[in-house]
Amino acid sequence: MLKRPPGLPQFLVLLLVVLSLVASCDASSQSKTSQEVRVGANANGHMVELDKGQTLLVLLEANPTTGYRWEAVGLDRQILRSMGDPEFEPYSAQVGGPGMEIMRFEAVARGQVTLNIVYHRPWERDVQPLQTYVLLVKVR
Repeated sequence: MLKRPPGLPQFLVLLLVVLSLVASCDASSQSKTSQEVRVGANANGHMVELDKGQTLLVLLEANPTTGYRWEAVGLDRQILRSMGDPEFEPYSAQVGGPGMEIMRFEAVARGQVTLNIVYHRPWERDVQPLQTYVLLVKVR
């Protein structure tokens, strides 16, 4: 139970408690934001540094209605682990339209890994990918 200093109105004490709770919520949401590192097409061929435990989000333009999907290949899961299937966010409500494919990876151990992502039709064998994306990932 909070003790109120003499002469301080009860509503002011309550206001101070609420403001301190809001401030602590802001601090925790900021730390969650810093846990994610986002990269897009402009990072292709570059390097990104992560701390162990951080999440890497790779956002690449895609159109799954064409059969093409982005897929990580040859990933060293000892350093960088995929966090499930990619998500697709369409640019509009238009059926069959393009959008953004979002892939999440977790930095699980210190080291360096090359993240290779190909844009291809998974069922087509012996066919070169339509696009490739390469990112050097250094985990501290």
